[in-house]
Amino acid sequence: MEKEYEMKNEEENEKEDSEGKELVKWLIDSIINGRGYEEIETKISLESDNTSAEYVWNEIALGLIEWASVQENIFWAISAFDFASTMYGLAGKEHDVSRIHCLFTLAKIYSDQGGLSRKFKLFEQVIEETKSMIDSGDTNKSVYYYYSRGLNRIANLHNNWGNQEEAEKYYRELIAAAPLGNEEETIQNLISGNARGFYERNPELKVDYE
Repeated sequence: MEKEYEMKNEEENEKEDSEGKELVKWLIDSIINGRGYEEIETKISLESDNTSAEYVWNEIALGLIEWASVQENIFWAISAFDFASTMYGLAGKEHDVSRIHCLFTLAKIYSDQGGLSRKFKLFEQVIEETKSMIDSGDTNKSVYYYYSRGLNRIANLHNNWGNQEEAEKYYRELIAAAPLGNEEETIQNLISGNARGFYERNPELKVDYE
């Protein structure tokens, strides 16, 4: 009886693996051929009603990321990472770091011109989610990495676009976060290089590490 149960589970897993691979192929084909976003979202929603297997969504996300990593077409890569983040969301909270990795990668890919608004929103989302995880006691080094690097990226963006007040707000938050990664001196050097006037305006925040 136990053997029959194991065989049944194997058959179900093989079926889900096959369906997962088919969905990866369908998504890639959709990206290449410009299928409408709403149609793709509807397809994903229907598939999510048919399976709740965590590893299936994880494997689909990995398949999309693997494909995106070798694409020269930036718009295809953006779509692939976007859908991969959705897949990780369906896979469950255990895959939150992988989902945040997709959001962070998307933010980096988007142009500082045509995609600037989306770029800001993605970094803000990364910061908000990782800060919430840290505040809840998450000590995963990757969570701190995306939190601190998200802060650095968005602070530099605001600084580059002349939004000094917003930039300084994020630089201050970055300085406050640095002890979590034992990066106080590294972060100070980073800010000194990216925003040369910051410590002149805020001398009380500068530490002499010599």
